[in-house]
Amino acid sequence: MAEPRPERPAPLILVVEPAAALPGNTSYGALAARGQTLLAAELSRRLAAVGAEVQRLPARGDTAGFHWGAWFASAARIARLEARTAGKPGEAIGYAGAGALALLDHRGLAALAAARPGEVVANNRFSADAFVVAGDVDGALTVLADCATDNAAVRHLESAGFVSHDLSAERWSRFDVDTPLDLALLRLATRLPGTRVLDGVVAAFLENSTGPGGRPLEVPELDRIALRADQ
Repeated sequence: MAEPRPERPAPLILVVEPAAALPGNTSYGALAARGQTLLAAELSRRLAAVGAEVQRLPARGDTAGFHWGAWFASAARIARLEARTAGKPGEAIGYAGAGALALLDHRGLAALAAARPGEVVANNRFSADAFVVAGDVDGALTVLADCATDNAAVRHLESAGFVSHDLSAERWSRFDVDTPLDLALLRLATRLPGTRVLDGVVAAFLENSTGPGGRPLEVPELDRIALRADQ
């Protein structure tokens, strides 16, 4: 008789919260930051709906000398200690970028949150925007503290003996929002059949926002791109 697989612990996931754009700032960077802020809030609600404990992870304002692993591991240890003090187990820890998983459906999010002990589940093994690791969380954070970027997080955990599960088969798992162009692509993607319906606040932002010069959120030269694709 096969031994039962370990239960999936409820994860504590830290979701990056971008630095707030200054009021009146109409730059492309400010536009991207406002979009990411709304997406991070939406993602936090969606992760909570699949059983995750969610905490905000304030983005670093300075980028000089920034080391992702040192930043994340330090914040994760504090968040885990607070969670365990509150009586929550903390046997799984996770990370999600502010613009990650914007179009991943409920099933995909549930799969991300379902890492079993000894496993890391990520949206992309080669360039992780979101992941959950379960089991030896202390050991995982020690490994991640040496990881310079989130992109390499899964491979660092693999080198420490964690088994990885990549969600690349899930539709839209690798779509990530970093720039205004990504926001325009997100707006365009919501018009495709079967695409996840965004929260009303996010949808309204995509429809009504404008960039420098009052330009709407549109993919540049879209008509020409479509024409070339048909040829």
